[in-house]
Amino acid sequence: MTTTIMKNSMVGDAWIIEACRNNPITYQGDGRFRSCPVRLSYPDLFEAKTNRMDPSKPPKFSTAMLFPPHGVCDLSPLYQAAQQIGAAAYAENMYNGQLHGVEMPFTDQAKKMQSAGYTPGCIYLNAKGNFKPRVVDVPPAMNDIIDQRRVYPGVWAIVSFNFYATKPPHKRIAVGLDAVMIYGDDTPLGGAGQVDVQAAFGGVKSSAPIAVPMAAFGGAAVAFPGQPQPHAGYTQVNPQAFGQPAPQPYGQPMQPYGQPAPQPYGQPAMPGMDEQMRRLMGG
Repeated sequence: MTTTIMKNSMVGDAWIIEACRNNPITYQGDGRFRSCPVRLSYPDLFEAKTNRMDPSKPPKFSTAMLFPPHGVCDLSPLYQAAQQIGAAAYAENMYNGQLHGVEMPFTDQAKKMQSAGYTPGCIYLNAKGNFKPRVVDVPPAMNDIIDQRRVYPGVWAIVSFNFYATKPPHKRIAVGLDAVMIYGDDTPLGGAGQVDVQAAFGGVKSSAPIAVPMAAFGGAAVAFPGQPQPHAGYTQVNPQAFGQPAPQPYGQPMQPYGQPAPQPYGQPAMPGMDEQMRRLMGG
């Protein structure tokens, strides 16, 4: 199956189109909406997490909802509802029937296109809540999901959520998280960061590594006789792998290849050494 309308997906365009046709965005009353099938990103549904950008804020349950393209899933009910809530909460920001100066929750996925699963031209919503949402499987059972492995970045879900207006001075429409139904599996979008490595590193031109890294940056390259010595912090290549004898431990002079290795310290390295030492010490 080929998926062209959303990134990093293996379910195929036909499956996405059919799933959205059978489950359109629905207003459920009391300010709540049920989404079309969306992919979850950064789902924190079982344990509230602290906002890394502002640790002073209380922990929240949250997830990002990655919506399919507007032509596949009609998003107009959401746009209209957000405008109406904003108009009611911030009447002073209305001009000629249009709402101005109020931050809307709809963000083009292009803003995070280097993250896996984010498709330019599609929108995403960040939904948050103070209370743990129910997470269930599909009808008719709709059992509560206990196995957290079933709720991963990239899984398809249908989400119950609501819009609300925040208090001034920061005027914006936010998204409240109510409940989540896991709808179908897809390609996992990765762990922390969820970075699309193709987008992040595509086009990098590789080259052979430098034998003595410090020399490339103007540093002095210390070398044994006949054998380069790596700078501290770099892994030394075993010279035996290239048919050469291993260098002596640091602190001992390197014996030229083809000559006998020096004796360990504490033993005479050559005949007559003890006699020479006695003379030097005045013995």
